[in-house]
Amino acid sequence: MLSVIKSKIIKDKSNNDWSDKVLANSSTTYSETLPFFHSDGFTSLLVKTTDSITITFEVSVDKVNWYVPYDINGTGLNEVTTALTGDRWISFAPQIAGYIRFKVVANADTTTSLTLIQKKKDIKI
Repeated sequence: MLSVIKSKIIKDKSNNDWSDKVLANSSTTYSETLPFFHSDGFTSLLVKTTDSITITFEVSVDKVNWYVPYDINGTGLNEVTTALTGDRWISFAPQIAGYIRFKVVANADTTTSLTLIQKKKDIKI
């Protein structure tokens, strides 16, 4: 089966595009729920920000109960970036997840944009 690269501007939990989204200092904002069933395990997040943000992700099998993934040593595997203050293409590998969502914490007043780039199986559904 072939794999393809797909990019998508992420939406926030209210279904608004996460493009030039204004975040207030100390605020926490969640993304939409993103299906990961057909992911090949290779994922990047293109982040544009005017000031400091921290991004993590959570995983779910039912879109209701959300979890931080850990390895067998108890180390959290959910960090995407900490205190990012400029634009960056970030590669990470949220594998074996039915769904993921991003959690963005603003460490200052900032304007951000998030684009997901994902390698996935080319499934025609």
